Amino acid sequence: MTLGTILIVDDEKNILSTLSRALRVEDYDVDVAGSAEIGLEKVRTRAYDAFLLDVNMPGRSGLELLKSLRELKIDAPILVMSGQGTIEIALEATRLGAHDFLEKPIGT
Repeated sequence: MTLGTILIVDDEKNILSTLSRALRVEDYDVDVAGSAEIGLEKVRTRAYDAFLLDVNMPGRSGLELLKSLRELKIDAPILVMSGQGTIEIALEATRLGAHDFLEKPIGT
C-alpha cells in the first residue's frame, strides 16, 4: 500500500526521473508530467494527494498551474520548486496557495 499519490510537473526529464525514483523508494505512487498542460490533463482524470510543480516551464508556468489547481478547488498540498528562486517568487507561490517553496537542486 502506498503512502499517497504525487504528481510531479517539470519540463526537465532528469528532475522527473530523479524525484519520481526517490519518492517511489519511499512508497509513494508517482505520476509525472513534462508540462503544465499535461499536468492539467492528468488532474482531470485522476486524484492526487500532493503536487510538486516547477516554476519555470515553457508555455504555462508552475505558478499559473498552481492558480489553475486552486481554481479547480484542489485542496491537496502543492509544493513549488525552482532553480532560480527568488523571495518574490516564493511569496507569490505562497500567496497563490502553495504549501511550501523548494530550491533546486532538492537536497540529497
